[in-house]
Amino acid sequence: MKKLLSQIMLILLIPLSSFASWQVQYQDIPENIRAPLLKQFPQIQKERISKSQMDEIIRWLHDQLQADRVVFIEESPGQAKLEIKRIPRISQINFSGLSALSETEARSYIAFNKNDAYDQELLLESGEKLRQAYKVLGFLSAEIDVDMPTNEKGQLILNIRIRENKRTEITDIKIDTTNAELKIQMGKKLRNFKGKTFTDSTVNEMTQYLREKLNEDERYLTEVTGPEARFNSDESEVVLFYKLDKIDKFDIDLRGQQAFTKPTLLDDVLDLKNYNSSSPNLVADLTQKLRNYYLKEGYARVDVRAEEQEGFGSYNRRLIFLIDEGAHIKIDQFIFAGKYTQAPDTYIDFIRKNSSPTLKRGYYVKEDLEKGFANLLTDLRNQGHLLAKIVSSRTQYNRSKDKITVYVNLDEGPVTTVDTIEFSGNVVFPKEKLLEILDLSANEPLRLNKLEQAIQDLKTFYFENGHIEMLLLNEKENLVFYNADNTKAQLKFQIFEGPHVQVSSIIIDGNYFTKDYVILNEIDLQVGDTVTPSKIEESIARLQRVGHFSSVEIKTLEEKTKVAQRTLIVRVTEREPGVFTMGLGATNERGLTLRGYSGVGYRNLLGTGRGISLRLEGNYNVVDLKYFENKVTVGYLEPYLFNTRVRGRINVSRSKAVTDYDLRKGTEVNQTTGSFEKDFTSHIVGGWDIFSIATVRDFPIDSRSTVEETLIDIGSTGPTIDFDYRDNIFNPTRGTFTRLSAEYASPALRSSKTIEYWRTTATFKHYLYLAEGPWVWANSFRAGYIENLNRLPEGGVPYDKKGFILGGESTLRGFEAGTSEVFPSHSDLQDDSIHPFLLKTRAKTGLIKSEIRFPLWGAISGAVFYDGGYVEIDELKFLDNYRDSVGFGVRYNTPVGPLNLEFGWKLDRRENEEPWRFHLSIGTF
Repeated sequence: MKKLLSQIMLILLIPLSSFASWQVQYQDIPENIRAPLLKQFPQIQKERISKSQMDEIIRWLHDQLQADRVVFIEESPGQAKLEIKRIPRISQINFSGLSALSETEARSYIAFNKNDAYDQELLLESGEKLRQAYKVLGFLSAEIDVDMPTNEKGQLILNIRIRENKRTEITDIKIDTTNAELKIQMGKKLRNFKGKTFTDSTVNEMTQYLREKLNEDERYLTEVTGPEARFNSDESEVVLFYKLDKIDKFDIDLRGQQAFTKPTLLDDVLDLKNYNSSSPNLVADLTQKLRNYYLKEGYARVDVRAEEQEGFGSYNRRLIFLIDEGAHIKIDQFIFAGKYTQAPDTYIDFIRKNSSPTLKRGYYVKEDLEKGFANLLTDLRNQGHLLAKIVSSRTQYNRSKDKITVYVNLDEGPVTTVDTIEFSGNVVFPKEKLLEILDLSANEPLRLNKLEQAIQDLKTFYFENGHIEMLLLNEKENLVFYNADNTKAQLKFQIFEGPHVQVSSIIIDGNYFTKDYVILNEIDLQVGDTVTPSKIEESIARLQRVGHFSSVEIKTLEEKTKVAQRTLIVRVTEREPGVFTMGLGATNERGLTLRGYSGVGYRNLLGTGRGISLRLEGNYNVVDLKYFENKVTVGYLEPYLFNTRVRGRINVSRSKAVTDYDLRKGTEVNQTTGSFEKDFTSHIVGGWDIFSIATVRDFPIDSRSTVEETLIDIGSTGPTIDFDYRDNIFNPTRGTFTRLSAEYASPALRSSKTIEYWRTTATFKHYLYLAEGPWVWANSFRAGYIENLNRLPEGGVPYDKKGFILGGESTLRGFEAGTSEVFPSHSDLQDDSIHPFLLKTRAKTGLIKSEIRFPLWGAISGAVFYDGGYVEIDELKFLDNYRDSVGFGVRYNTPVGPLNLEFGWKLDRRENEEPWRFHLSIGTF
């Protein structure tokens, strides 16, 4: 690990250039420095040295001995004294007493690294940060001590001793209120927090929970004070005290509403369960909420009044809101006057489409109409009408007061055109090149949105050519100059190009464990490279993707200066390299199937980026098959093959699974795969399975099965490339994902002599963000082709292993995988348990999955879907080679993807098939 050193100060206090050479006095230098100095530069004992030799000595002392100040001081003509000053530096940082925090986590709070200069204030600040970290975890009485012995070189060793002591536990929660019943009621609500660790997050969660329960009890104005914390002597226990004031309970009723239901107004508009307002006037606050909602929906003449009455019993109030909705005001017509160039309907359509959904439906909302006017003016100015204005506007009701006419006096003003475009300050790039970048030309209308884009394009061009300090000096003002009548504009770009920034050196900070070369291999900037924002962003993305670091920062040491040759600083915070995962679950597959997995991995062996992993999976069908399915996978990752960014992987797996429920067939697979991978960009990843050798054994799982045991080998090779432009890999709302893959199998690759084929698949997924919520339209398209290349009479592709079969949540929902419902089924393929179908010719498939995803409540969302797919096999003819289904799903969003409960109905149900199927899974397409 390297650490950022202080900038080298070459301070010559006298004009030594007046002498050709000097005799150096070094006797006052400490022995531990003098000895290596004389060994490196023996001539200073007996010879006079030149200025260039002085510079060489200064550089060596800085680099090798980490001296903080080195100077030559003239004592007499021809005589110079070498003076060295050193600040104590840190050689080691050791921790003891850690339990609640890992050493990596503890180090992240210490502002020192190895070889840093000692700073007492920085050490105190670091200790306080570490103490605060323990406080966040509930260790209020944690103690942190530091002693600093020195090693034989005079360097400091930081020994940080931690006594965590006990976590502070919440032993009791007391409620102070004049309402005895409320005191008992809220005390019971909070008792689940007893025994929890006392932390800020726990207190915040408890206070929020108390507020929610008070709202559920219709006590909307109750003031919550506290909690006050009272600790025991060693701060291991705490009692919390809440005080409740203004404890009246409000029974709220509505009268007079017709357009909206009472639940809509109470639950959605007033949202009383989540009510939280600093206003002490509940009546006025809720009245305004109701009125604003009606106004927003086009009821411009609505009137809302409230009556407050005594409730039944003490601490009870009754609120009755009297609503006079008035007419639902429609906009009858727009009447335009003034100076304009387009048909009035053009402006009317624009206002309707660029205001609000209510106004778009034809209903009057004053604020939305004003918003439409403002957007119209912006659009006109973007077309070159820079002086466009609405001189006046007014509305007029009809006699029945249920419709209005909108009168608009519009003055578009003249079209402003670009007269000239000038640049100043541009030295590196000529005017012609900059005009090409701007996409602006003389005599065209001056469109403000196009000008804004041109400014951004100009800055991006400079940044991506290494001028990262470039400034447009007059971006905010004095960029556009108009003539007297505002019909012509001069554009004058005042540019500060700044230096062409290149990497002169790279300093890596924060990698206590990870080797420097791991980080250097991942970043897109090396010594001599031009520094650009895109290279920095790509480097950060690559470092984050390897999984070794929780945070990454890349910048230049000399940023915001005119220095061209810069030091690149890469600062990282490391993650724990060891990972352990496990999970249990159940699905409705075959009645009830229990699932479980456990995995352990170490992804940064000896700080080299190498990784190993072990994963165990198991399934057990409780109702029907009662057969234990299992899979064991061992993996190894070599991250930098041949000192490049190409990754090498070897995975060895052994599995036993039920592959056909109806035939009661099991399959054992022993597989070894060696592959190469490379990230071409943060969005494009390619890979190649150099070899994949699988020994596949089919066998009967019990005495009821008629399956005969068979054994085949499949050896294959082939590439895969992914183009991933999704905004989230687990639950995307925007973007696309494309995967292309191919596979070739042959006896030359260790396949059985009857197996030779090539197979290719393509997948394209598209996610369109429709509205807030979010509402998302997700589509997936898949295509595949497989062809048998083996010409032996008994040769062919084992279709149950490599063929295209549709059915299940990943392909056709509503069809149960592993049963006769899949397509093509055994009857479609005309095979049986003894003679599985062999593909002699070729087959192709296509699949579409389309669904609308929408929010329901909190982290719960819903979806409606359509799935359809076809399979064609040259040697077989199906009565219907297209199967499809529709359905809906309910999903609970988790950090690793949604938990799905989906119901699918077959649209072309066959005899003996279930009309629908239920699927439980994690993740979406």
